[in-house]
Amino acid sequence: MSASSAARHEHAITIDHPDVRAAAVYEENGELIVAVVPKSYASATGIREHLWKRHALQVLVVVVDELPAMTDGAVDLTKLGEEVAALTASQKSRYVAASGDLESQLAGLLGEILEIERVGVLDDFMDLGGNSMDMVQLSTLIMERFGVDLSLEIVFEAATVRNLAGIVRQRS
Repeated sequence: MSASSAARHEHAITIDHPDVRAAAVYEENGELIVAVVPKSYASATGIREHLWKRHALQVLVVVVDELPAMTDGAVDLTKLGEEVAALTASQKSRYVAASGDLESQLAGLLGEILEIERVGVLDDFMDLGGNSMDMVQLSTLIMERFGVDLSLEIVFEAATVRNLAGIVRQRS
């Protein structure tokens, strides 16, 4: 058993999300990781926030095609951990809090527009459920509150609070 697999411990947490076909929850090096197999499309960010609302859990959520199984049918945490480790940062969803006034204010705006409790600075606007009408509203509110005019294309391409904050700083 490798050092990294020795640090992996499975947890029994129910993932009661309508878009999740199967899931495995394990802890590795002090971080709770939820690997989900979607029924069709599932947003890792949406699932992460669902778990926050239901269980107040800070988790890393990843979407995988399947859960690797051992011969006895149990999830092979060693293989799953290796697959998760190989994913890029953009394929993982973990909550990252705002680091400053501007990020906090922009996260608050997004939360207000999308009617969600918390928005991390790395959360993708569309993964949170945003649509084109929400982008119009966001662009308008940024103009009203910060005096910065952003086209819908810029808001769409920025995608996250952290990127938006950088653009607003640059243009103000």
